Formats: sequence, C-alpha cells, structure tokens
Amino acid sequence: DRRIGVAALEAARRGVDAMPDDETFNDADAAVHYAVAWWSCEYLATAYGPSAPWNVLDAFAAPGTPESPTIQALLQISLTKLARRGTALLVETYAPTPTPSPTPTPRATPTDEPTDDTQ
Repeated sequence: DRRIGVAALEAARRGVDAMPDDETFNDADAAVHYAVAWWSCEYLATAYGPSAPWNVLDAFAAPGTPESPTIQALLQISLTKLARRGTALLVETYAPTPTPSPTPTPRATPTDEPTDDTQ
C-alpha cells in the first residue's frame, strides 16, 4: 500500500505542466514534486515497460547529455507530456472518476388490445 499526499493529489487534479526542477525540488512543495517524479516513473513503467525508468536514468548518466532532448529522443514525448501523463495516472489510481451506471432501457408496456399480425 502506497500513500500519496493530499496536496499532490490536488495539484495533479488541477494539472501539472512541468517536471520539478533541481533548484526547487525540496522546497515547501516537495511532496508534490516527489509525487510528480514518482508517478512519471510509474507512467514510464506502464507505457514503455518496467525497465523504462532505468533506461532513462542510464541515459542521464551519460556525461553532457541535455535533459529535454534526451527525453524527447528516448520516449518521443516532451517533459511536459511526461508530467501530465504521470499525474493523470496518479489521479486515475487514487481518485478515479466514477463510471456512471447505465440507464435502464424502458420495456414496452403490455396492453390488452389485440395485435393485427396479418399485414
């Protein structure tokens, strides 16, 4: 069982358009930043396979590799899309939208009148 902070869930519901940066990662919004990073990794594992987060980490370990082009080249999505998809998965996991119950189809009401089946 994993828990997510209320602030992170609320931020995800509002919409997150960026990955957290190094300078502010551990600021007052650290719980939100950790959740965005965590659920972006969850999204990578779900969409690209369980080794995808490690492949991305390995790519960043290569010296002199700029962040955005590496993500773009590896995943064919931007960091913005990665943040959005990761937080959408967070919301889907912790606060799914309830599926509405189908409306029953009305049945014909029987009548006492005879029908004419000769036509």
